[in-house]
Amino acid sequence: MAGKAPAGKPAASQPAQPAKPAKPAKPAPSSKDTFTEQYRKSGGSTPPTREGTVRSAGSAAASVDNAAGFLLALLFWSWIALPFLKGGAGEVKKVLRAKFLNKAPDGSWLP
Repeated sequence: MAGKAPAGKPAASQPAQPAKPAKPAKPAPSSKDTFTEQYRKSGGSTPPTREGTVRSAGSAAASVDNAAGFLLALLFWSWIALPFLKGGAGEVKKVLRAKFLNKAPDGSWLP
């Protein structure tokens, strides 16, 4: 036990480890290089991102996105997929005409 050093301190026979240099700090954005300017410089092709704004899976916005996707898939299934399976492209035309143009399959106006 006499040869052991306390935790956190090197033993007398062991050389001390050199301290690691600290990471350099990120430079503060200049007034010319604002968030909007970065977006404009990129040509607007990619949306700007900020650190720490990643949505977690449990956030309300993610839930709304998931619900909207589900609703869109449900509408596609009921207005396009099922009519296509039942009667082909002609049946899809009839459903879409009745839904959006308010016309019967024969072309007459629905009440």
